[in-house]
Amino acid sequence: MKIQIINGPNLNLLGVREPGIYGSNSFESYLPKLKAKYPDVEIEYYQSNIEGELINKLQEVGFTYDGVVLNAGAYTHTSIALQDCIRSMKCPCVEVHISNVHKREEFRHHSYISCACLGVICGFGLASYDLAIAGILSQRKTGSKMTETELIDKYICQHIEPEGDYLYRLYRATNIHTIHGRMASGHIQGRLLKMLVQMIRPKNILEVGTFSGYSAICLAQGLQEGGKLYTFEINDEMEDFTRPWIEGSDVADKIVFRIGDANEEAPKLGVMFDLAFVDGDKRTYIETYEMVMKILNPGGYILADNTLWDGHVIDPAYDRDHQTKGIRAFNDLIANDPRVEVVILPLRDGLTLIRKK
Repeated sequence: MKIQIINGPNLNLLGVREPGIYGSNSFESYLPKLKAKYPDVEIEYYQSNIEGELINKLQEVGFTYDGVVLNAGAYTHTSIALQDCIRSMKCPCVEVHISNVHKREEFRHHSYISCACLGVICGFGLASYDLAIAGILSQRKTGSKMTETELIDKYICQHIEPEGDYLYRLYRATNIHTIHGRMASGHIQGRLLKMLVQMIRPKNILEVGTFSGYSAICLAQGLQEGGKLYTFEINDEMEDFTRPWIEGSDVADKIVFRIGDANEEAPKLGVMFDLAFVDGDKRTYIETYEMVMKILNPGGYILADNTLWDGHVIDPAYDRDHQTKGIRAFNDLIANDPRVEVVILPLRDGLTLIRKK
């Protein structure tokens, strides 16, 4: 079992920095005691004063290690990027603080990363790290819902068509080199997309939101001879990552990859589509839906991703979140649209199948 401890800015100064608050011992002097207490756990330690380097380390270990203990220091109270990264990881992360931050300045009372972590421990000095490791071990022993879901996913992956080496490497690269790696479809959804294409047998497919190209390749794998996939990515910063993966795939000749706003550019193609996969900006799902309906053949299908939005669609805590509001409005619209038939699959965070009458 491997657990990574990550310390953020100024924690390299433990033992010197404000000993009345942080104690007189360095973390390096405490680490051997921690390792001795957990001989069956491989504990690794990393410290950086730079936010980007912390994110790089989280991405490096977050998909292969069994847990992360993170003291993000002052970045706890400022970094949305760290929150996004933690949400993308497959292993649990525990937020720790040496001092009781709620007894200190008011700006330290809010954490941007707590909502993405398994739990939060603060105020026990260096023993906070000990308690965090114990929490990760306890969570794994009791078999939480998350662990059960992972086991079911593993079972499913073992009993469906293999992902294949190329897609496996693309998925791994996506998680290592992008902040929102979990946005990639992955093995299970990718195989479903391929099968749906084989069942529907579309001549032309439109994809809104290419991201890293994983779903585009899966969709193209299901195309019959002469079929085409037109995929649009609005974020031009993704092009340098995505284009080589698409062009290096064995279905590159079936994919037309373009950078731009699909809502504006897709109608200009002069192409009618039999299938559309919508996985773009959730705030504009309704706009995208109406655009697609105009260039979708009767009897054609729309696959809309993320329509349960990690359960946020039923969580009042996200009532002010614009992405959540966009998904809710979209779901309400299509549920009452007489032009279509609708089914929502609880796959990942929701996949909606829409058939145009």
